[in-house]
Amino acid sequence: FIPTLLFNTTPSIACSILEMLNLNIDEFMEIQNRLMNEQINSFSQSELGKAIIKENIDDVSKFKECVPLTSYIDYADILLKKDVL
Repeated sequence: FIPTLLFNTTPSIACSILEMLNLNIDEFMEIQNRLMNEQINSFSQSELGKAIIKENIDDVSKFKECVPLTSYIDYADILLKKDVL
């Protein structure tokens, strides 16, 4: 909730929220990067992640460089695949 709120508000409101949380922007971004790294790690283990991520990615900046912006149609076949017994 808080990250969404921060990114959908004006800078002054975002700063006020960070002050209430006793975080400065660097501390907040450190948390966000850690959480994103956890998501990248989890995603890269999935079938979809393995199809999109072709190399070892260990941080957010590398993810941004290596993973193109895509749309649902780019991997709908993977998401809609059903195992047939």
